[in-house]
Amino acid sequence: MRTLALVLALATTSAAVGSVAARASRSMGVPPVEGMVRAKARAGPGEVGDGPETHGQDAHATNDASRRHDEPETLHPWSANTHPTDVAKWHVEDITGGMHRYTVRQGGTMDGRNCRSPMGCGVAREGAFLQTWESNRSVRLENVGETDVVTPWLSNGRNNFRSVAEIVASACTTGMSDADKAFALWFQEIQYRHHSAGDNRELGDPVKVFNVYGYNTCGNDAISLATLWRHAGLKAAPARALGHCISQVFYDGSWHFYDGDMHSVYLLRDNQTVAGEQDIVRDHDLIKRTHSKGILFPDTWWSDPEMCALYFFEGPVGGERGGRPDITMNMTLRPGEALVWRWGRL
Repeated sequence: MRTLALVLALATTSAAVGSVAARASRSMGVPPVEGMVRAKARAGPGEVGDGPETHGQDAHATNDASRRHDEPETLHPWSANTHPTDVAKWHVEDITGGMHRYTVRQGGTMDGRNCRSPMGCGVAREGAFLQTWESNRSVRLENVGETDVVTPWLSNGRNNFRSVAEIVASACTTGMSDADKAFALWFQEIQYRHHSAGDNRELGDPVKVFNVYGYNTCGNDAISLATLWRHAGLKAAPARALGHCISQVFYDGSWHFYDGDMHSVYLLRDNQTVAGEQDIVRDHDLIKRTHSKGILFPDTWWSDPEMCALYFFEGPVGGERGGRPDITMNMTLRPGEALVWRWGRL
């Protein structure tokens, strides 16, 4: 039996009492399992506890216009996958201290992650990933009290990506070599983003890529990945390619080439060391013998020569690469404001 716990972590600006209202909506495609938490609430799929409602302001005081943001039937592509019991649930939670946690226990044996293929590159319209089912629809967290709620966050305990430091820490562990850190950050990057149209400064920010967009182009991704390397204490610099942007990282006395956009690394002839830009410029077979463009892209006779043609620059590595490391997902919910998480699109 798989039980997923979603934790709402909240903090008030002072010890003053605040209240938040959570509205959860999900599909009833799997049987629910009830759970208990510190603050009792009406039990139901996507809700918590068992017993009377907590005291606090009435969550139903929010207007109808705000509620329409997370109606299950408006979120595609899951709008056709409905059940008569798909009814949004409400809960009001009082916050009486500086830090507060509230657990939403979601029952069932599977979730959308179980029904999704691995993340592909997406550059050739083969699809970034294929997902056949999703249990969730939306969660709305609203401050219905009179005090600011600082840094509200909905977490399933798996992805802590609220800052560059957290993103790096989720991939890098104590005792890792520089080579292991570089690879771990690249591998994490290709699991949480894919190539899609768009090119602006927002998409070069790893925090926004991991938490908001989930995609960017090669130029943005090269900046995003370099930002993570630099935070881990590694040097990063641009590679020089035709119509493509990649970053290199320095460790063990040389530069190494990691393509986060095309989900590719190329090994030297020892089949262990990640090659640098000049290595693949001098030996295109390092590319030809390697699968590029992600796990979902088929092997074709034309793809490898196409990739080889991008790399021809012969010269020293120069310049630096990296973006802003100070962006975070920490925010403040003022009275009457709300955050909405959606599993789907409008």
